[in-house]
Amino acid sequence: MTSLGNFEMPIKNAIHPADVIKSLFKETGTKLYGCPGFNTIYRFIYSHSRITENIAKKLSGVFPDTDVAFWLNLQRDYEVSKLDEKDK
Repeated sequence: MTSLGNFEMPIKNAIHPADVIKSLFKETGTKLYGCPGFNTIYRFIYSHSRITENIAKKLSGVFPDTDVAFWLNLQRDYEVSKLDEKDK
């Protein structure tokens, strides 16, 4: 299970990390435009690709209550949930 504030996600039914990031920007009032790593984070959010170590590091800089491990675990949990769905 991955958790941060209101975001407690069991591996089952995990949502894509890009959706979590969009929600965090809204919830915290943080502005995406102009944040450190803006281009990288923006491309990730709108491409729904994978969180890499580079993206995780940038996100942990934007959201200080998180760390690189949080973002990488979120990606892992999402991928595991998708595998579980395929097995059904």
